Amino acid sequence: MIRNEAGALLPKFPNAQYHVTKAQWEHANHPNDRERPSFLTENFLPLKEHGVLNFVDDGDILFDCIEVRVFNGHTLGMIAPVIHGSNYTLMYMADLIPAAAHVPVNYVIGYDVQPLITMEEKKQILPWLKEKGAWLFFEHDAAFAVAQLDVNEKGQYLAVNRTNDWIFND
Repeated sequence: MIRNEAGALLPKFPNAQYHVTKAQWEHANHPNDRERPSFLTENFLPLKEHGVLNFVDDGDILFDCIEVRVFNGHTLGMIAPVIHGSNYTLMYMADLIPAAAHVPVNYVIGYDVQPLITMEEKKQILPWLKEKGAWLFFEHDAAFAVAQLDVNEKGQYLAVNRTNDWIFND
């Protein structure tokens, strides 16, 4: 979220606050060899230099309706926010569950830093999402923007009610 203006690296949205965990910030500044190409300092250091960076913790509430959830399997300190509307719950799944096909606990992506931790994190969050009737918003699903959960006869979580027609009214 950086723009280059006459050689100066500036926040693309200067009035916005950019939320990140301290763990993710430290990890980005000292990445392992595998993730180094993903964490280019020119893409995030200007945010701190211009005072638009806000450090958040798991469980923080932003704007009275966005709950910060933190996960460490895909990458350390990754945020997957939960939006609590008056008649819905929606969770932006980030890379914890990037697509509907990745809902089952043992379906993890190959670029998770700690795939066994991802599986444990999914075991913790999926029952809660199912109980809430939450909508899961997928970042990388080419076919479906959102889905809800169901459990099959083997006890495996699956994406159902998949749709691109998702408008939530409060």
